Amino acid sequence: MAFSENIIDLKCPICLRRFHDPIILNCGHTFDRICIQQSSRSIGSNRCPLCNSKFDPTNGLITDKSLINLIQYVPTFEYFLIDIKSQQQKNDVLTFLQRVFDKRDVFETDYIVFQSQDTTIELNPKTKFDQEWNLKSVSNLNSMIQKACIDLQQRNGLRKICILTDGLTKHIRLTKIDSNIINQRVIVHIGEKNALRTRQIADEIDFRFEHFNEKTLDNYVEHFIKNF
Repeated sequence: MAFSENIIDLKCPICLRRFHDPIILNCGHTFDRICIQQSSRSIGSNRCPLCNSKFDPTNGLITDKSLINLIQYVPTFEYFLIDIKSQQQKNDVLTFLQRVFDKRDVFETDYIVFQSQDTTIELNPKTKFDQEWNLKSVSNLNSMIQKACIDLQQRNGLRKICILTDGLTKHIRLTKIDSNIINQRVIVHIGEKNALRTRQIADEIDFRFEHFNEKTLDNYVEHFIKNF
């Protein structure tokens, strides 16, 4: 069964985590019950955080039964493939990953693997995100992608690959991946150099292209958490 990419969007717009107890307000917007209750207490007003419409906290928190049927548990498996040459971009990647996983709820993901040349780190809900990283430029990215696909194909659930790079100029003829095998595919380019070439490769192999630099890092972290 191929799982829809849209399933990753089933998150509360307040906490950016997967819905657990979704309610729908009379304005039509949906939030986790505890999030909207906490939001109302913090601002001292019963208004929708998205459109500012008033709602009745006693009668207005109606369970969204249709959404509950959609958010049944789906196992999630992720590979982060890291191809970095520049020392500055290595620092930016480490900062990015640290901030993402400081904010993400890793309990929502069953299997997370980080790979670079000669480095493989498997994360699980009990693993602390404080390991030292030895990031290098990948000699054969195509082989690394194919091995990740073979592993993920054996796992039944939502399967994702994220490539973090500061330039894919030495990699040619990367193999296009079947979207039925990998549901989410994204290449994130760090820095400005060779970004156009990375975008071209992303288009060729049907990966979504995204980009950040040192100045846009904070905003991109929020975007990534919400969309990957």
